[in-house]
Amino acid sequence: MLHRTQQLGQVTGARTDDELARCFHVGAHDGADVLHLPRVDFTSGSPADFVLVHGECLPQIVVDTPPPELVVHGGRVVARNGEPAGADEEPLREQRIR
Repeated sequence: MLHRTQQLGQVTGARTDDELARCFHVGAHDGADVLHLPRVDFTSGSPADFVLVHGECLPQIVVDTPPPELVVHGGRVVARNGEPAGADEEPLREQRIR
């Protein structure tokens, strides 16, 4: 979805930080809204599904689409640095993110 947010920015001519951030929110939340799925927003009860990437700000992430450093699904780490995580990984709440 991150690549799709970048494409959305390109086809819409997004240039400002606000426009690029809106592209991100479309990719991050609007699909869930269409499918009637809960939004992931790091609040209590929210699904523990997210991708961690390195960047200085949200617009930079949309433009550069850095590779994911950590992928979490259902509260479990499923990939680190582009490699699948082992089946014996501890749930994220029991780990310290490096």
